Amino acid sequence: MKNINFDNPYLLLIALPLLLVLIIPFAIAIRKDNVSKSAITSLILHVLMIVCIALAVAGTTHTTVMTETNVYVVADVSYSTQRNLDTMDEYIRSVEDSLPNNSKMGVVCFGKDQVEHVAMGQTFTSVKNSGVDVSATDIAAALNHTVTLFNENVICRIVLITDGSDTSAKNNDGLLAAIENLYLKDIYLDVIYLDTNIAEDVDEVQISEVDFTPYTYKNHETTANVLIESNRPTTAVVSLYQEEEEEALYNKAVTLSKGYNVVNFNLTATQAGTFAYRVEVATELDATPENNAYTFTQQVEDVIEILLISQKQTDYDLVEQIYGENANIYAPLVPDANGKTKPVPFSVEELCVYDEIVVSDFDIREIQDRMAFVESLDKAVSLFGKSLITIGNTQIQNMTENDVALSNLANMLPVKYGNAARDKKMLAIVFDISHSMSYSYKYQLVQAKRAAKQLINLLNDDDMVLLLPFAGSVESDQVKFLEASDPQLMTDIDNFTVTQGTMLGSAVAEAYKRMRDKDYAEKELYIISDGLTAQEEIDNGIKYDGDGEIKYYPFCNSEQSFAKKMKVEGSVYTSSIYIYRPGFTEAGANKVNEDAIARLQGMATDGGGKYYVVDSKNVDDIMLNDVAENLTESIVERVSEVDIAVGHDKVLSGLTSLPQVSTYVNSKEKGSATTVLTTKYVKANGTTIDVPIYSYWSYGSGKVSSFTTALTGEWVSAWKNDKRAETFIKNLFSTNIPKAKNSQPYTVSFTSTSLETEIEIIPAQLNYRATTELTVIAPNGERETKTLSFDSRTYTYTFETPLNGRYQLLVRYTCDDIVYESVFYLELPYASEYDSFTIKNISNLTDVVRNRGKVYTDGNITMENDKSSVLTYEIDCTIMLLIIAIATFIVDIVVRKLTIEDFKSLFKSRRRD
Repeated sequence: MKNINFDNPYLLLIALPLLLVLIIPFAIAIRKDNVSKSAITSLILHVLMIVCIALAVAGTTHTTVMTETNVYVVADVSYSTQRNLDTMDEYIRSVEDSLPNNSKMGVVCFGKDQVEHVAMGQTFTSVKNSGVDVSATDIAAALNHTVTLFNENVICRIVLITDGSDTSAKNNDGLLAAIENLYLKDIYLDVIYLDTNIAEDVDEVQISEVDFTPYTYKNHETTANVLIESNRPTTAVVSLYQEEEEEALYNKAVTLSKGYNVVNFNLTATQAGTFAYRVEVATELDATPENNAYTFTQQVEDVIEILLISQKQTDYDLVEQIYGENANIYAPLVPDANGKTKPVPFSVEELCVYDEIVVSDFDIREIQDRMAFVESLDKAVSLFGKSLITIGNTQIQNMTENDVALSNLANMLPVKYGNAARDKKMLAIVFDISHSMSYSYKYQLVQAKRAAKQLINLLNDDDMVLLLPFAGSVESDQVKFLEASDPQLMTDIDNFTVTQGTMLGSAVAEAYKRMRDKDYAEKELYIISDGLTAQEEIDNGIKYDGDGEIKYYPFCNSEQSFAKKMKVEGSVYTSSIYIYRPGFTEAGANKVNEDAIARLQGMATDGGGKYYVVDSKNVDDIMLNDVAENLTESIVERVSEVDIAVGHDKVLSGLTSLPQVSTYVNSKEKGSATTVLTTKYVKANGTTIDVPIYSYWSYGSGKVSSFTTALTGEWVSAWKNDKRAETFIKNLFSTNIPKAKNSQPYTVSFTSTSLETEIEIIPAQLNYRATTELTVIAPNGERETKTLSFDSRTYTYTFETPLNGRYQLLVRYTCDDIVYESVFYLELPYASEYDSFTIKNISNLTDVVRNRGKVYTDGNITMENDKSSVLTYEIDCTIMLLIIAIATFIVDIVVRKLTIEDFKSLFKSRRRD
C-alpha cells in the first residue's frame, strides 16, 4: 500500500494566491480574438508549476507500507446470536472498511466448534450457513484456533464479535488464558459487543428450573416447583410425566405473567425406588422450543433411621409402636435383656446415618463424649438436614456457665428453657454461722458456703439478695442487700466464721422485717442451717415486733406459724436447706437432730417452699437441679390445659384439642420459632403468659423441635388411653421427618456448562486418611471411574458432559475403614446455550479483555497498527517537485517564444545541411 504525507500541509494554501496572480492577468490580457494554442498551453504549464511549488513547500513525502496485516474476524454464530446475524454481517463489513494499509481479512465462525468461514484475503458475503454447531459458545477455543491460521511475518489482528456469553466454561479462566496468549504472541485484539438480549416483541417461554427433593421417604409427600419464565403474558399448559410414559400424570392450564412463574406438582412417593420425571410447557407461540422440557429424578426410601437417646424403655416402646417396620430405631441407653447399654454415637459420620435424632428426658452431660456429640449434632442438623427433637426434661434449664455442651445444645433449640419470663425477684439467705455448723472439722460450714454461692449463681444478675448471717444474734453490719451480680456477696460468704449461740427464729424474723415491704413480684427466703436453735426459741417460738408489739409465733406445724405468716401476709415463700451433720452421737442428740430436721421441714411446708438435704456428695446435684428448679420454677408441676396457638400446622392433623399435661419445663419462645402448642403460666405477680409446649424452627438445612413435656410417665398422665394424644405423638414424629434423606457424611454440589461439569464433595470433617471414588455413567451408558484428589477441604473433579440427559454418579467415600456409598443424578435437559433469559452485557467482556485490547459497543471500529511494528519506505518529493517546476518553466518559455513553424524550419534546415 502507498501513502502521501505532508510535513507542513498548511503551506499548500500558498497555491491559492499564486493561482490568482496567474489567472487574473491572463484573463485580462487574453482576448477572444487573440486566443492561441500557445497561450492555453502556457497557462496549463504555469498552473503545473504552481502546484509543484506548493507541494514542494509543504514538504511532500511518499510512503510505501511494506508490512502486510492479516485481520481475522472471529464471529460468534452460536444459538444466542442467531436472531442477530444481519447485524453481525454489518459489523464485519464495518471492520473491512476500517482495515489498515496493506491488509487482508478472513472470517472464523464459532459456536460449540469453530471453522474458517472465509479464508484470508477472500471475499466476505455473510456468516449465515457457516455449518457451525450452534448448541454452545466456546470463545477461548475459537481464539486459540484462530491463532494457528495466521501467515508468518505479518501483523496479526483479531476482531472478536460476540455477546459475551460463554456456555462452555464454568468461569473465565480459559478465556483469560486465551487472551493472555494473544498478548504474548503480539496479536492485537479488538472486541465488538453484540447485544443479543431477548427483545420485548419476541414470544419466548422456557422452563428454567425444577426445585424438588431428590432423595425422600415413602409416603412422604414432596413438591416439584417448576420455574417458568415468559417474555410476555400468555397462556400455556404445563404437564408432568413419569419415566417414558406418553400419558401425563398431571396437566395444568396456567396463565403466565411476564417474568417468573412457579407451577407446583405434588409427588406422593407411594412406592420405594428411583423415579424419573419430565415436565413440559406448551404455548401457542415460542421462539425457542429447545428449552420447553425439563427432566429430574427422585429416589424414594422406605425405611427411616432413628437415634433415640433415652433411658426409658417406655419411650422406646412408644416410638417402635408408632413406626412399626418402617423405621430402624437405635436406642443405645435403653438396657437390653442383659441390662447392658451401648455407647452413644458422637461423630458426624455416625450421626449422619440417622434421619431423626430424639433426646427424651435425658441429660446429655451423662454422655462420655458430650462435647463432641453436641458439635457433631450441630453439623448433622445444620449441614446435613437432620431433624432433632428434644422431649421433656433435658436439664438445660439447670446449666451453669461452665456447661459448654448444654449451652451449645440450648443454642440449637427453638425455646429458651428456664423461667426466662419471670420478673425481678428478691432472695433472702438466712445463713447459720453457729458453732454447731463446724462439727466434723468444719465440714458443714464448707458445704453451707458452697450451697449459698451456688444459690446466688442461679439468680439473674439484677435480682436482689439479702444476705443475713446469724448465730446468737444478728449483727446489722454483717447484713448485706446487694444485686446478685455483686462480687461482695461471694467475698462475705467466703469470710464467714462460726461464733457462739444459735437464734434461728430471730434471724428469720429480722429477714422478714427487712423484705416484707419491698416491691418485688417474687420474694423468697432460704434458710441454710442444721436446724438447731436456742431453747428459748424452742419454748416460746419466734419473737416478732414488726407490728408494733412483741408477739411469739410457732416456727411451723400450726395455723399461726411464722412461716405461714410470711407467705400469707408478706408473699414471702420459705425454703430450707438442711446441712447434714455426720457422726452426731452425743447423748440425746438423735432427738435434738430429729427436731431440728422437723423444724426445717415444717417451715418449708408452711412457707410454700421446698426442703432439701445437702451433704458433700450431693451439694452440686441438689443445688443445680432440685433447688434451681424450685427457685426459678423451671419445672412447673401443675395440671395445665394445652392451648392450640397455630391451628393449621401439620402436627395437629386430625386434632382440634389436646388433653392436659401434669408437668412441663418452663420456657420462652425464641424470635423466629413457630410455637404450635402453649399453656397458661401464672407469674408470681398474678399476671398470666403463654409458654410453649411444642415449638420448632429451621436450623440451617435441618429442623429442631422441642416438646416441653414427656412422651410417657406422670408428666402426661392425662394422655393415657386418649386417642388425641396418640394422634399428636404420631404427628410429632412424622412431621419432623427431614424433607430430604441424606445418609452420607458429605455434601455434593454440581456446576455444569454445555461441555463439562465440576462435582464438589465436602466431607463433614477433615480426614486425610479418607478416600473418595467417583463413577460417572453417561446417558449413553459410557462409564468412567476416578479417585478424586483432596485439596485440604474438598474433593473436586471435572468431567465431560457433552450429551443432554441423565448422568448417574456413584460416590464411594471411605473413612476410618467405614464405606459410605450414595447415588446422585445429574440432569442436563437442554444445553445452557438455549437459556433465552440469560442477561448478557458488556461488563464481562471488559473484565476479561482488560488492557489487552479495545471493546466497542457497535460496529464503528477503528484499527490502527503500532507504527513501531510497521516496515515502510519513504521518499522526500521536494527536490523532484522543484525540478519538475523548473523544467515546466523552461518548457513554458519555449512554448511562448517559438511557434510550430519555428520548429518545422529548425528541422528543415538540419535536413538541408
